[in-house]
Amino acid sequence: FLFEGGAEYYASFGGERMRSGARIVSTAGNQAAHEVRIVVTGPAGKVVTPPTVMVLKSVAGEEAQSSDSWIPPDATGPFRVTVELVRDGKVIDRLAHEVNIWRPNPMPHFITTRDGDFWLNGKKWYAHGVNYMPSSGIGIEDGEYFEYWLNPRSYDPDIIERDLADCEAMGLNAVSIFQYHRSLSSRNLIDLLVRCRNHKLKVNLSLRPGTPMDFPWDTVREMIEQGRLAENDDIFVYDLAWE
Repeated sequence: FLFEGGAEYYASFGGERMRSGARIVSTAGNQAAHEVRIVVTGPAGKVVTPPTVMVLKSVAGEEAQSSDSWIPPDATGPFRVTVELVRDGKVIDRLAHEVNIWRPNPMPHFITTRDGDFWLNGKKWYAHGVNYMPSSGIGIEDGEYFEYWLNPRSYDPDIIERDLADCEAMGLNAVSIFQYHRSLSSRNLIDLLVRCRNHKLKVNLSLRPGTPMDFPWDTVREMIEQGRLAENDDIFVYDLAWE
């Protein structure tokens, strides 16, 4: 069966190379050869890159893995990555997920401040939101899993999407979220910000670790630059001392 499969990230800026692949696990008694097919389709279901086909040999109780790479088109997403495990011509397992593309708004509308208020498009804007962490963390005793929820082990875009849809349905217009520098390489914040935009949620973004009294500018700057956060008009404030 497929232990893991898909693209390296859930989001991209477009036009940049990304790995994709699969890890399989076998419980069968004999060595067997399997075919892994990876197909990337666009919003209309059209195949956008030539399908990747890999052959993996598995032994009972062991893992086998392989990977290739592709370049998400510099176009509006999302793209869907589907991984199929094939044996004797039949699909025996399948995994699929989206890859969102973040693009800066060509006509950005940044929230500004004036006279003690936030302003958007010439009108006062009031944040009506919540501190957001995914519902999958409720009751979790694993501190690492709970706190570093933008890390690959914890981040599940299906749960995030459901939660943010609930926030929008409740009439909220903002969420407060946080990213640790150690989560930067996962690029999950990019996916999260795309989903916030889709649900009309402005973002109060906490950049960690550090406080104004002990301010690690190098790591904060790296998060801003690599995430292209200064170009993102969905972010209305940086939080540098959460609570």
